Amino acid sequence: MKLHFNGSILAWKIGCQHGWIGADCQVRNELNGERPLHDPDQVVYAETGNRYDKIPYMPRRFPEGTWPIGMPRSKPPEDEYLWPWYIPTDAWQYVDTWLLDEDGGYECAEENALNESVVEFFPVIDTAYGMHYSKSRTTLGCIHVLAETDIRALTLMVFRELRAGHKNIIEVKYED
Repeated sequence: MKLHFNGSILAWKIGCQHGWIGADCQVRNELNGERPLHDPDQVVYAETGNRYDKIPYMPRRFPEGTWPIGMPRSKPPEDEYLWPWYIPTDAWQYVDTWLLDEDGGYECAEENALNESVVEFFPVIDTAYGMHYSKSRTTLGCIHVLAETDIRALTLMVFRELRAGHKNIIEVKYED
């Protein structure tokens, strides 16, 4: 199966069959002014693949490119953000690390820091980009499938293709 996401539609194709699903990728960050900078509760940490890393960064939308799609994971109803299914991908991107203020909120991106305590700037790799349904208007960079019924249908298609031994990929190219 091949998926294509342009920022507002998730189109799918399996053999001769094709269709589309309503989806978006809205993130709250400093670029759109929707994530408060000096509030410790708003700080997000990069998904680096190492559970011990605690590197603050500002969320970015799903990275452009062509990525393999992994095995869907069921989520319990208590996980309101990812329930009922999370469909992972191998997508990743470099993100800027952020300095935190004395209260633990965002101060500024390290590359913009002009103090002597920052010797070098290192971007970090952020992973864990996938597709899921949520009642929330925004995600931390995942593709937000707008209808619960659509994430269930997409999950079923992914499962069927994997069971048949086929690879699933998603191509992301924004139209802005």
